[in-house]
Amino acid sequence: MKNLLSKHILRQSMRNNWKLWLALVAIACIQAAAVAGFAGREITDPAKMLFLLGNAVFEGTLMVMIIVFSLTAGNGLVVREVDRGTMCFTLNTPITRRQIILSKALFFIAAIIVLTLVVGTITNIILVAVGKDGMFGRFWLMILNFLVWAFAISGICFCSSCWFNKNAYAMTVSTAFLVLFFITKTMSNIKNFEFLQYFSLNSLFDANGIANGTISTAFAIISVVVLFAIGTVLYAVGINKFLKKDLPL
Repeated sequence: MKNLLSKHILRQSMRNNWKLWLALVAIACIQAAAVAGFAGREITDPAKMLFLLGNAVFEGTLMVMIIVFSLTAGNGLVVREVDRGTMCFTLNTPITRRQIILSKALFFIAAIIVLTLVVGTITNIILVAVGKDGMFGRFWLMILNFLVWAFAISGICFCSSCWFNKNAYAMTVSTAFLVLFFITKTMSNIKNFEFLQYFSLNSLFDANGIANGTISTAFAIISVVVLFAIGTVLYAVGINKFLKKDLPL
């Protein structure tokens, strides 16, 4: 593992993205704490509390934060460096192409995981403080489902970043997919358009369904497995493309 990663690339990736990451974490944590703290004192039903958290935080602010970070950091990790020509300097060092891309992928995945877990943990602590400790099974199932959704979304951005040599192309493709998922998920709620749910990754994360119990634990676990598989394939395709493609050096 030591020979597959580069400490320099990991440090560089953290240095270039920590301000954005920290700002997004702060925004999501403040909003989650506000919802869990204030609403938690008024709402006595744990299911309703979880439903509110799902709508306001996980299908709201945190989802937006993940998308912003994925689009910004995902493109910045690879294609922006290729587009600006800075990647050629890195490739002319003793660091191998494999070390570069694996280190960047590891950083990106770790950043997504830690961002989600920090927000989830802060929310958990606030819920304990207001006496809502009877909902943690479904709450952490929601966190897990959201985490693999975020992993799959970041995989789209990472794969696009590795595939293209122009930042504008990668950003356009990534954004188009993410917007398409939101549109198809929204339209699938309209009668006669229910089939569109099968064309959106967002359909595999249903915070409301997990909260009110309309989605079974088994289906939620299946969604986790499918999203994890999709994310893994996207990262693998992106890494393989970067290793084999000709770069404008």
